[in-house]
Amino acid sequence: MAKKKAKKPASSPSGSESTHQALILPPDREKWVTLDVKLVNWNFMDFKIRIRTTTPLFFLHKKLKERHGRMNDLKLYKRTVNEDNLMVDEFKTFEDYGVPGGPKNSAPVEYVIYYEYKPYHSNEPVILAEKIIATDDPPNRPKPSRATSLNLAAASK
Repeated sequence: MAKKKAKKPASSPSGSESTHQALILPPDREKWVTLDVKLVNWNFMDFKIRIRTTTPLFFLHKKLKERHGRMNDLKLYKRTVNEDNLMVDEFKTFEDYGVPGGPKNSAPVEYVIYYEYKPYHSNEPVILAEKIIATDDPPNRPKPSRATSLNLAAASK
């Protein structure tokens, strides 16, 4: 049997240059920040949350409402409690407000956000009923007689 000759690889027309380009991945453009969220007048409600700087402000509003329930007049301040630092527009991102960030895998960038609010004041009778039940009987109030108690029990049947 005759031996087969090995084929020579075809050489490229421009010499040793390849037509393939190296894949260059763009750098991570997402910036992350760790928000140190502090209640103005009580430090036991402070917490930290790590988010992207492109997150809209209403995300933090939602998180605060989950923690505290219904609230009125929620105000967010960046760095210090001052009217100049008030963050009003819920649809702006933290980046729009100038909150700095860094890559996700690097050391966390911390930024302080202060908040204050007024508790929700309700006039709903069901909510107010807890206050009536929880209060003790005033000492001046006469106790119902046994006959009155029996009449009330018979009337409820």
